[in-house]
Amino acid sequence: MKLLNHLRINQRLWGLLGLMVVTILGLSAYMLTSQHRLLLQQKALEIHGIVETATSVAANYHARAGRGEMDEDAAKAAALQAISALRFDGNNYFWVMDGQPRMLMHPMKPQLNGQSLAEIKDPEGTALFSEMAAVVRRDGQGLVPYLWPRPGSDKPISKYSFVEGFKPWAG
Repeated sequence: MKLLNHLRINQRLWGLLGLMVVTILGLSAYMLTSQHRLLLQQKALEIHGIVETATSVAANYHARAGRGEMDEDAAKAAALQAISALRFDGNNYFWVMDGQPRMLMHPMKPQLNGQSLAEIKDPEGTALFSEMAAVVRRDGQGLVPYLWPRPGSDKPISKYSFVEGFKPWAG
C-alpha cells in the first residue's frame, strides 16, 4: 500500500488500465481456447455419427456372413466396395485400413490399396496412419488431426479424421 501512496494519480490510473488490459487479454485467450476445444468436440461428435454409417455397412455384411449368406472374405470385399461408394458433406469419403497400418480401401487414391501406411507422414512429420492405428488400439476410436491434400490437389490442408475400429474384423 505504501508503494501506491508514492505514485502520482496518473501513474495509478495507467497501472489500473494496464491491469485491466492484461485481465481482458487473459480472459479472451481462455475463452478462445475453450471455444476451440468445444468446436473440436462438436466436430468429433458430428464425424463420429457419419463414421457410424460406414461401420453399420460393415456390420451388415458381417451379419450376412454370420448367417451363411456369403463367406467372410466375400463379406469383407462387399463391405469395402459399398463403403468406397459412400460420400458425405459433398465430396468427403471413407477409407478403410487395418491395424498394421495397411490401406484396405481408399476410393480417391486406389494406388494406396494394399500398401503399408506406416511410413507415410504429413508435412509436419506426423505418421498419421500409424497415429490413427494407435488411437484405435488404445481407445477403440478417436479424432486425429493431420495434413492431407483434398482430392484433385497436391496442397495439404488441415484435416481431422474420426477413426473407429470394427472389432469383429480387427486384426
